[in-house]
Amino acid sequence: MQTQYNLNIKDKKIDFANNTDEFVEVVFAIDNKEVKQGRSYSNETRGYCYPPGYEKDIKTMKNGDALPFSKTGTVKAYIFEGKGSYKKRDYSVPTFIARKLGQQKAMFKRLANMPSRVLEMEY
Repeated sequence: MQTQYNLNIKDKKIDFANNTDEFVEVVFAIDNKEVKQGRSYSNETRGYCYPPGYEKDIKTMKNGDALPFSKTGTVKAYIFEGKGSYKKRDYSVPTFIARKLGQQKAMFKRLANMPSRVLEMEY
């Protein structure tokens, strides 16, 4: 049986998979500091949109710095429910370029600022 979400930590990166049929937003925090900006986590913090069946690893912060892992600690994945969809494709860009650019982008709007689930893993 496959779990709804998979959270793994290896080689100083966070790997997350959304195995559901729904869009979710995920905010990752290492030792209570969110990984995009490095600020303290709050429920208003925005995260990453994960479409149905999507898996992606997070290797760096938004500014390009390495994720702030220490020797030991905790990684949390705050999962928010909401309404998501794919953005419409720009047909003025040729298909082979759009594929190269990974032009299928997703949008997400939260239903509430309370996470529906919190996954936690020690590293």
